[in-house]
Amino acid sequence: MLYLKKLSKFAAITLVSTCFNAAIQAETLKMGVNHKAPPYIYIDEKGDLTGFTIELAKAIGKEAGFDVEVVALPFVSVIKAMENKEIDIIGHMYSSAERAKIYNFVNSYDDQFKFIRLKDRTSADLVSPLNENTRVSVIEGSPQFKELQAMKSQDYPTIEIRDLDTNFLTFKELFQKKSDIMFAPISEINSLRNNYKEYEFQILDIPSQYSHIQATSINYATRKEEEALHERISKGFEIAKSNGVYDELIKKYNL
Repeated sequence: MLYLKKLSKFAAITLVSTCFNAAIQAETLKMGVNHKAPPYIYIDEKGDLTGFTIELAKAIGKEAGFDVEVVALPFVSVIKAMENKEIDIIGHMYSSAERAKIYNFVNSYDDQFKFIRLKDRTSADLVSPLNENTRVSVIEGSPQFKELQAMKSQDYPTIEIRDLDTNFLTFKELFQKKSDIMFAPISEINSLRNNYKEYEFQILDIPSQYSHIQATSINYATRKEEEALHERISKGFEIAKSNGVYDELIKKYNL
C-alpha cells in the first residue's frame, strides 16, 4: 500500500510537471515586423513570410519556451501596435538613444547606413551623396530618416527627403526617377540590388562629418517594463549562438 501511495504521488508530480511544460510550450508571443525588409523579413516565391529575423526568432523561441506568431505591418504601425500592447516583440528595430529609453534590446546583427544610386545617372563631379536639390528616398520614421532630417537642417538645406513605407518602395524610386539616391542599411541595400544585377549601382558613405552614425545595430525590442521577457529572449539568443544556429542563418542570408 505504501508503495502504491508513493507511486501515485510520483505520478501526480509527473503529471503536474508535464502540464507545466506543455503550458510553457503552448505560449505564443506576437512579433510585429515590417514585411518588406529583405533579407531580414520578406515574402518568398511561395508567398510565405520568412527571412533572417523570423527564422532566428523562432530558434530563440524554441530555446526560451515560446512560439512566435509573426504580425506583418508597415513600420509605423508596428510601433503603434507595440504602444497599444497588441504585440509582444518588435522583430526588427534599429537602435537609437531615444528608443533605448522605451525598449530593451537584444542585438541580432550589426549593420551600416549607406547611400545607393544608379551609376548611369551619376556625374563625375558628384562625389558626395548629398548635393544641391538631391532627392533622397528613405523609410518614414526610421533612424536613417531622422539622421537625414538632421543632415538637412544642419548642412544640406536644399535636399528633398522622400519618405516611404518600405525599403522596396524607396529603392523603386531610383528607377522611377523620383529620387536621385536612397539611404538605408547596407545589408538591405545589397539584398535589393542582388535582384537587379543587370544595373550598375554606386554605394557611397555618409558625409564625413556624420561618420559617427554610420554603424547601427538591429535588434529585437521589448517594452522596458517587461524585463523577464527580455531576459528570456536574451538567454534563448545566447543558446542559438552557442549551438551554431545563428552562424548558419548568417551564412544562409549572406550577412
